[in-house]
Amino acid sequence: LNLPAIDWTNGPVAFRATQAEHWLRYTGELWDAQLVPLVDSFLAGATVTSFEIDYIHPERMKDMEQGVAIWNEKRLYQLNVLSDTVGKRMKEAAQDLNNK
Repeated sequence: LNLPAIDWTNGPVAFRATQAEHWLRYTGELWDAQLVPLVDSFLAGATVTSFEIDYIHPERMKDMEQGVAIWNEKRLYQLNVLSDTVGKRMKEAAQDLNNK
C-alpha cells in the first residue's frame, strides 16, 4: 500500500475536514475506529504522516502492567481486534490494488 511508517499506537489523530467522511462512515467502536478510517483516507489520496511527541510512558505504569496476566490479556485482545479489523482492511486494499 506504500503507507508511510507511523506510530500506530499513539492515540491522537488529526485530519482535514474533507476526510471526515471516512471516520463518520466507519462503524467500529474500539481502536479500529480511528485506524481503519486512517487507512481509507490514505487510500483516497490523503497524506498520512506521523511525528514524534515529547512523551515518556511513566515507569510506574509500565512496572504495574509488565508481567501481569490481566494486562497481557488486554494487550493480546487489542492486537487481535486490530488484526481482525485494520489488518483485514489493509489486506483487502492490497488485494484490490493487485487486481487492477
